[in-house]
Amino acid sequence: MVVLYTTFGSELLEKGFIGLLSKKNKFPDLLRKDLNGKINIPSSKELPEIAEKLAQARKTNAADELKKLTKQKAFVGVVPYLFSIVAMGFTLSAITRLWTQHRYNVEHKNDKKFDKTQIAVKSFGSLTNISKDSLLFKSTKID
Repeated sequence: MVVLYTTFGSELLEKGFIGLLSKKNKFPDLLRKDLNGKINIPSSKELPEIAEKLAQARKTNAADELKKLTKQKAFVGVVPYLFSIVAMGFTLSAITRLWTQHRYNVEHKNDKKFDKTQIAVKSFGSLTNISKDSLLFKSTKID
């Protein structure tokens, strides 16, 4: 599952996220389409040049434009990465837990000590400070 995701899923997720940002016209200075319609993200080395051009066109400070472009580039890269870590982490944790629980139940299926009612009585008794003997009803024979 992890291999499939890292091979195919992460790239598809990133491309989809960039496409969504482009459709919503977010970060138009950073996400630009070329003649073929492919969205290009400039490298970190190209950002100072772009910031200079934007600063001249907007008559603002180049350092502020560079800061803004750097934050935008970080956002475009970090959001899919964090989603990947969280989604894969929770998914793998849940699958591992379910599989371990299944194996444990199968191994102890015929075990006489694995009586679910005894486990429930013991856990209820420990939570309420009630002894096990007081929870069990003893039958007495009346003549």
